[in-house]
Amino acid sequence: MNTMLRQLLLVMVLKLLICTASAQPVGMNLYPLTLPYGKVMDWHSAIVNDSFRIYVYFPPGYDSSHCSYPVLFLTDGDWSFTAAVNAFGSLKQDYRIVEPVIVAIGYGHRPNRRDRDLDPEKGGYAFLEALKKEVIPWTNAHLKVNDNRALYGYSLGGKFATFALFNEPELFTSVLIGAPAEGGRHLLPAAHRYKTNAVRITSKVFLATGEYERETVANIKHFEQYLQSQSPSIPVTTWVAPAMNHGAAIPAVLQEAIKVTYAEINKEIEVSGKLLKTYSGTYIDSANNEKFRLFVKNRALYIMLHGYTADFPFQLRATSKNTFSLREYERIAFTFSGNRLTVMWPDGHESKYLKVKNGNRN
Repeated sequence: MNTMLRQLLLVMVLKLLICTASAQPVGMNLYPLTLPYGKVMDWHSAIVNDSFRIYVYFPPGYDSSHCSYPVLFLTDGDWSFTAAVNAFGSLKQDYRIVEPVIVAIGYGHRPNRRDRDLDPEKGGYAFLEALKKEVIPWTNAHLKVNDNRALYGYSLGGKFATFALFNEPELFTSVLIGAPAEGGRHLLPAAHRYKTNAVRITSKVFLATGEYERETVANIKHFEQYLQSQSPSIPVTTWVAPAMNHGAAIPAVLQEAIKVTYAEINKEIEVSGKLLKTYSGTYIDSANNEKFRLFVKNRALYIMLHGYTADFPFQLRATSKNTFSLREYERIAFTFSGNRLTVMWPDGHESKYLKVKNGNRN
C-alpha cells in the first residue's frame, strides 16, 4: 500500500470517527438537579444539638411584593418539600389559592433522625422547642411572613403535629395531621390530657388518612367527635383518601391538607326554585360568537357550555342570590344582573352575555 493510499484511508477513518462522535445523542450527560423555585440552607440547632437541611419556597411575586405571607412548616422536608410545591401547582389550576412561604425541615445528606425528632416520647419535645425558639424566629426575621403559621406532618410527623397542637396550642394557626403513626392510638389520650390540663385550642385542625387504614380512620373519627363535644368552636376537618393505604395516601393527604388550608372554596347557599327559573334561558356574546344555555332541573340550575364542557351540563351552585360557581371549577364565577350575565374566567378576564328570547336579544 503506497503512502498516498494510506493517507487517504487515514483521512476517511478520522472523518468516520468525527461523524460518529457528532452523532451521539445531545444532552445525555447527567448533571446535578437544581430546583428553580426554592433555596436551601443548613441549620444547626443548639437545642437539638444536631444539624438539619431547610428547604424554602417563595411564592410567585415574592421578591417584588410588599406584602407578608403565611408560612407552612413541613416535617420530613427531604420529600415533602417538592410534593407540597407540586400540590400547589396542581390546585392553582382549579382553585384560587393563597400561596404561603414553605419552610420544610429535613436532613439532606445527613442521617435521617425522624425517629428521634418526631417522636414525642424521644426527641419530639426538643424538636418542638427548636421550631419555637430557633426556626420560627429566624423566618420572622429574614422572610416576609406573618403570624399565619401552619404545621404539617405525616405518619410519625402526624404524631408530632398532634403533640404540637396540645403542647404549643398558640404557636400555629393550623395544624395538619396526616395518617398519624401507630394507627392514631395516641389521638384520644392526647385529647383527654388537653381536657385535664384545660388547654385552649385556637388552631384549625385537619386530620386525614387512607381508607384502608381502618384503625386510623376510626381513631380520627373518635378524636373529632371528642374535640367537638368538648369545644364545639374548634374548627376540625377530616378526610379519608379513597381506596388508599399508608403509602399511596402520602401525596393525596398532603394535597387535601393544602386545599383545605389555602384554597378559596365557595360556600354554597340555598336559593328558591322560583328565582332559579328567572336565570334559565339562552345567553349570547355576539362579539365573540359564544352562547350557552341555562336550565332548571330538580330545583337546581345547570349550564350547558357548548364546545367547552363537551355538552355535558354542570350544576351552578349559588354563593349569593345572584352569584354562582362550579364545584368542579371554582375559579369561574357567574354573576346575574337582570337579563345580563357576567362570567369571570380563571385568567381574570370577563365575558358579558345577554339573555335572548325567541331568537332576539332581550
